[in-house]
Amino acid sequence: MKTKVILILIFSMLSISLAMAADNPKKYLITSEGIDIFLIGQKIPTKSAGYSISQSILTKSEEGEEYEIPVYTVSENGQDILNIEATNDIEIASDIFVLSGKFKTAKNIGLGSTIEEFMAAYPDFTIWFSYISDWYVIETKQLKNVQFFLAGDDFIEEGGPEFDSDVEILKPSEFKKGSTIKEIRIWGW
Repeated sequence: MKTKVILILIFSMLSISLAMAADNPKKYLITSEGIDIFLIGQKIPTKSAGYSISQSILTKSEEGEEYEIPVYTVSENGQDILNIEATNDIEIASDIFVLSGKFKTAKNIGLGSTIEEFMAAYPDFTIWFSYISDWYVIETKQLKNVQFFLAGDDFIEEGGPEFDSDVEILKPSEFKKGSTIKEIRIWGW
């Protein structure tokens, strides 16, 4: 009898856990608006069930000027999964950086996905380089304000791309086969 009750309790708890996970299929979904409860242009939650959220200050430099940005690091089960940069001191999310391979787009693209996988999922892709930020980015119009960063080391031509403007459009053939997405940024506020 005791064993039967324990088994029923374990089964019930497992069922509830699975149901809760099924109720939130968007928890790890990358969208143009953000991820789960962390949304661009919205107040950053400082407490949330299932997440640990800590705050720090990041010093950035742009055109010779230094400035500080509040950064919120979101952790789950002891692993950092997101960094969220805030606009000034008002706790509004301006940039979300994905730190975990758990997060994927609706077409299963995330950290570690290859250029070839991205192109197959998003045939409307564009790859570009900016000498100002030194960013190599692949993106799609289907995910407005989401940038998938590539490693400069994967660009084939030594010394980087030649450029005539702030942003230079690149071809997939200018990257090593199997080049992977190293970082993902959702921006817009």
